[in-house]
Amino acid sequence: MSYLIFCLAILQKYDIIIGVSVYNCQYGSLTKREIWAPLFITILFLALSLILHKLCNSTMWQDHDMWDYRLKVHVDAYPFGIRHFTSFPILLMRDYFGWPVRETFFTLQFTLAFCLGISFYYYLRALNFDKTWSNVGLVLLLTAYPIMGAHFEPVFTWDDFWTYLFSVIAFTFIIRRRFIYAGLFFLLGCLAREQTIFLFPAYALGVFFYSGDIKWYKKIIYMFSPLLLWGAYYVNVAKVGDPNRFKYLTLNFKSFEWARDNVFSWFISFGFMWLISTMAWFRLADHKKNKRASLVFWGFILAVPVNTVFTFWMTLARETRIFFPPFIFVIPLALVLLIPFFKYFSTYYSTMQKISTSTLFAMICLGSYFLIANIVFPEFMYRQGPDYCQIWAAVNLTAAFFIFAYYLLSRKFRSLYGEFENEWCK
Repeated sequence: MSYLIFCLAILQKYDIIIGVSVYNCQYGSLTKREIWAPLFITILFLALSLILHKLCNSTMWQDHDMWDYRLKVHVDAYPFGIRHFTSFPILLMRDYFGWPVRETFFTLQFTLAFCLGISFYYYLRALNFDKTWSNVGLVLLLTAYPIMGAHFEPVFTWDDFWTYLFSVIAFTFIIRRRFIYAGLFFLLGCLAREQTIFLFPAYALGVFFYSGDIKWYKKIIYMFSPLLLWGAYYVNVAKVGDPNRFKYLTLNFKSFEWARDNVFSWFISFGFMWLISTMAWFRLADHKKNKRASLVFWGFILAVPVNTVFTFWMTLARETRIFFPPFIFVIPLALVLLIPFFKYFSTYYSTMQKISTSTLFAMICLGSYFLIANIVFPEFMYRQGPDYCQIWAAVNLTAAFFIFAYYLLSRKFRSLYGEFENEWCK
């Protein structure tokens, strides 16, 4: 209960920052009444995540000595030691108030996840998705494996929620044409974790799209000041890192077992959204786009390939969270295809057809689980909650198959998709 009260207090503060009361963009306005649905959804799925971490015996339940050691590593070792957003508050609470490291860490992490959920809803509303589908997008975010299973081994989330949160706020402010705030939060995202810099091309292009007739030198300042400030900081704190950093590609695929685990890590990061967001991107490629559609379209192609290559080439790809920062483009593109899919399903299917289709989905899902658990991914080298991973992979694989099959076979679905695409892009 104390955690919920604390989150609500944060929300009131956050209300001013994100602008529930003053959030009036050219695509419509948000009212405070809207907050209750995303608030309920966020709390519900974070509670489910907490239960899942308990059932799967995640790192949340490791002893205090392990968590003291983990904090020491993140304070002393490079490059963890130059990322202070998580370690510093924990040190402060431990040294001055005597709070245990483990409980402080998870209170901070779930509070950040709470703020992320609310801010992501506002971001989707700024992209002109209606209330219902913004809440659906919020569910896609909160059920994604890097969020729902954020503290499983080997996901090892530490500073990542700061990065997610600051990135969402930065791009929301771009859409609202508040470029100073956008630059500030993008800089904070880079300081929280250097990987955020891979979103910089999308950030700069977004500022360019939305800055309109602002004088050219102001555009340059808004676009490049976060990069320059972060670069100045990084040059001063950077050390010689892992000499084998560029050999991780070989390590990630050094054996069949390693390759299988890392391919699974890539797939489970977004699941079925990998397929449908890519399908939506190819459809948008030949379509005239407005600013928000252009932001998502170009952000996807500028961020996803670079981040994916970086993850396989320069990190341990089994740490699924590293694939996840481009979610701010992947999830909106997934919604662009999901909306006409569910409209087709609800409009053209009778109740009996819906029941039979749902039954077929469940049967294929069960078959997918059998295939994954016994043939494709029967075991993992190093992954907590293997049963959950296999079940969630089966659900995502089945969803991808269903949507792709309906897209190929149904002309009405493609027609509805074209209608929504025209509406969203105009």
